[in-house]
Amino acid sequence: MKRPVLVFIGLAFLLAMAVGWRVCQDILDQGQYGLYIIGLDGSGLRRLVDGDAGLVGWLDDNTALIEYGEKLKALDIDSGQTRTVLKLNNRFIHYGLSPDGQLIAYLALSEQLDERAWAAALHVTKVDGSDNRILAQGGGLNWFSWSPDSKHLVYNLDPDSKNYVVDVSGEEPPRYVGEGTFPTWAPSQCILFGGGETMNALHEYSIRPDGSGLADLGEAGWDLFCQPNGQMLALGHLGPPLSIELVAIDGSGSLGTLTTGRSAGWSPDSSKLAVYRDDGERTLVIVDVATRAEVALVSTRYEEDSSLPVCWSPDSQWVAFSAEEVTDLARNELFSNGGDWDLYVARADGSEVRRLVGTPRWEYGCPWTPDGTRMIFAQGGPPEKGNGY
Repeated sequence: MKRPVLVFIGLAFLLAMAVGWRVCQDILDQGQYGLYIIGLDGSGLRRLVDGDAGLVGWLDDNTALIEYGEKLKALDIDSGQTRTVLKLNNRFIHYGLSPDGQLIAYLALSEQLDERAWAAALHVTKVDGSDNRILAQGGGLNWFSWSPDSKHLVYNLDPDSKNYVVDVSGEEPPRYVGEGTFPTWAPSQCILFGGGETMNALHEYSIRPDGSGLADLGEAGWDLFCQPNGQMLALGHLGPPLSIELVAIDGSGSLGTLTTGRSAGWSPDSSKLAVYRDDGERTLVIVDVATRAEVALVSTRYEEDSSLPVCWSPDSQWVAFSAEEVTDLARNELFSNGGDWDLYVARADGSEVRRLVGTPRWEYGCPWTPDGTRMIFAQGGPPEKGNGY
C-alpha cells in the first residue's frame, strides 16, 4: 500500500523540479548578462548584479569582493547591496585580497621614467578603504603575492628578477630573499618562484621567507598547482602524453608521476586532484593522491583553446564546472545545449552529476560560498558578442 504514495511523492517532486527549472530560466532570461547565485540543489537562484562582474574573494561568509564597473565593491550576497571599496583605473597592474579578507594590496603605476618604462608602487589598504599606505615602489615592480597569515607580501622587481618580503604593517624594511620570477607564497609558509637570470629558467624553486633553504624542485613543465596543505606541487609536463608529476615543496625530490592529463585543481582537503584527460573528448577524472585510484566523472565536448575551470566545494565532496556538452559516464546520460556553456555539479565519487543552469547564453565561473551551500556564476553571451565573456 505504500508504493502509490511513494509514486505520488516522486511525481510531485519531479513537478516541483520542473517548475523550479522554469522559474530559474525565466530569471536568467530577463537580462543579457550578470553575476548570479544559486544553491547546490538548484534553488534560490538570484541575480546579484547586472552587467560584467567577477568575484575576487570573500570578506566574510556573506560578503563578496567583486570587480564591477571599474571598481572593487563589497557585495552582500543576501541583500544584494554593494559599496565601493576601491576605484580602479588604467594605472592598476595587479591587485589581491588578503587570505583573512581584511586587506587589499595593489600595484599601480606611479611615475613615467622614460618612453617605455614606468615606476610602480605597492599599496595596501583596509577593505573599508581606509589606511591606504605605500609599502614599496620603484621601476620594474610588477608582481606580488600574499603570505598565508596575511602579515607579509612578497614582490618582484625587474629587470633583475629580485624578490623581496615586506611586512604589511610597515614596521620593517623590505627583505631581499633571492632572485626569481613570479614569487608566490605557498600554504606551507615557503615561497615558490621560477628560475632567475643566474638559475635554470625552466625550473621551479622554493625558499623560506628569511632567504634560507633554497631548493630546486625540478623542471616546472607548463602548469603547476600547489597542494592546499603546502606539501606538494602538481607539475604538468607536455609529453607526449600530457602527464602530472608530484614534487615535494621542501626540495626532497620527485614523488613520481601521478597520472596522465592536465591538472584542474586540488581538493581543499589535499587528498584528491581533478584532472582533464584529452582523448578526442575531454574527460574529467578525480584522482586519489594516496591510492592513485581514479573516478571518471564526465566527458565533455570542447574547443581546443577553451578553459574549463573546476571549482571544488569547501568540504571536497563536489566539483562544479562549465562545459558545452556533458556525458555522465556512470549513467551514460547526455546533457547538451547547442554548444553554449552550462553550469554543472558532480559528486567527487561519481555517484551524481547534475546540470544546475542551462540557457542559450553562457554560464561560467563557479566559485562556492564559504559555507559550501551556494555558487556564484557569471552569465554572458557567446564570445563573438562580447557579452560579459
